[in-house]
Amino acid sequence: MEVQMSSSSLGAMGSLLGKLCSLLVSPEDQLPEPLQLQKDKLELLKLDLEEINKFLVNLSWMEAPNMMVKHWMNEVRDLSYDIEDYIDKTMNSDPNTDEVSSSAVDELSSLVKKAKDAHERHNRYDLGRWATDPRFVVDGQGCIPRLNLSSSLASMSSGG
Repeated sequence: MEVQMSSSSLGAMGSLLGKLCSLLVSPEDQLPEPLQLQKDKLELLKLDLEEINKFLVNLSWMEAPNMMVKHWMNEVRDLSYDIEDYIDKTMNSDPNTDEVSSSAVDELSSLVKKAKDAHERHNRYDLGRWATDPRFVVDGQGCIPRLNLSSSLASMSSGG
């Protein structure tokens, strides 16, 4: 039985990555002035979110993820909604207020840190080992075949 990926487990990640990409294509035309100075942070955020999205998509195929995986996926999903809300709020704010300049930059720094932390937690807790196909592990670059020691040992003992 093939399990369909649940879009609810991905949160706002797909639309969020699309928004970030479109903002960064021509930031001087689309970003409010204070955020134009924060383009590097937005780039880092986008890179972390792209990696997180790869992990999230792979883990979302699992039928029954363990509690650690569920917790991480929920955190990432919530973070994607927070970042999307931040972008919407910042893009729709009045550029003539100081609200955009001070709080928006602080909030962006906090969101960048949260994304980096989520990416590091995935790696620290080796959540890629919970990939649906036990023959593969996710490393951020895609799926890598796991080393199967039992078949290697069997072929060695049979002279192969």
